[in-house]
Amino acid sequence: MPEYFREFLVEAARLAPVVFLSVLGGVVAQINRPREEFSWWWLLVGVVAAAFVGIVVHFLLVSTSFPPGVKSAAIAVSGYASRDVLSILKKRFIRGLKKEIR
Repeated sequence: MPEYFREFLVEAARLAPVVFLSVLGGVVAQINRPREEFSWWWLLVGVVAAAFVGIVVHFLLVSTSFPPGVKSAAIAVSGYASRDVLSILKKRFIRGLKKEIR
């Protein structure tokens, strides 16, 4: 097995609990939507967005001194609120990047 593939598997295994927690939060958020707004497509989109946001929040919290339970809760809640978190990240980081470019 190539070394880069082995490294990928190690990193994927390390991030698996993070993705699981955030996806669980995303699934709960989608299930809590009103029945007329629910669709399987948006469930899939919500799960993918939740996984992405969970990984981003994990990397933001990895160097903090919060206890592991607090980090886990933050990751799960970020998955639940992935749309809101993506909106906040977009506003904050895109604005910051625009200021750096100018």
